[in-house]
Amino acid sequence: MSLAPTIHATSIVLGTQGVLIRGRPGAGKTALALHLLGQAGAHVYAALVSDDRTAVSAENGKLIARGIDSIVGLAEIRNLGIAPVKRRTGSACVTLIVDLVDGTETVRLPEPEDRKARIGNIDIDVLRLPDAKNGSLEAKAEAVFAALGLSRTCNAPPVDG
Repeated sequence: MSLAPTIHATSIVLGTQGVLIRGRPGAGKTALALHLLGQAGAHVYAALVSDDRTAVSAENGKLIARGIDSIVGLAEIRNLGIAPVKRRTGSACVTLIVDLVDGTETVRLPEPEDRKARIGNIDIDVLRLPDAKNGSLEAKAEAVFAALGLSRTCNAPPVDG
């Protein structure tokens, strides 16, 4: 049995969709992942798959992210250390890649070819967001939820008037 390759990424699941968060060390991968888990609310299932290193494999035309045995359920929180995460799961089918990049590398209106990333033979939607030094976690979370077609608020009926 061969081991799945690992990549430098944090992965989570929101609803039924896996999110792979990539970026250089210190880019804010863990901070964004934990913020998304906290903001998901009670009506959106949310769990950590893996922090910092994620095993990826292609299965039936889908990209599957899995935790690494030695770090399953743990997250490295900068300036705090390693901490257990209660909301965790073993794997996720990745439907979105979030690349945390230097603020100068973000594009206001990306071309269609810049909205996809290829891992193995699989094309995945990609969202490029500013790293930890640029932009707020709240704005980044809103962008991720929107890209996944998820709402963090209950769908209340419209108010007339």
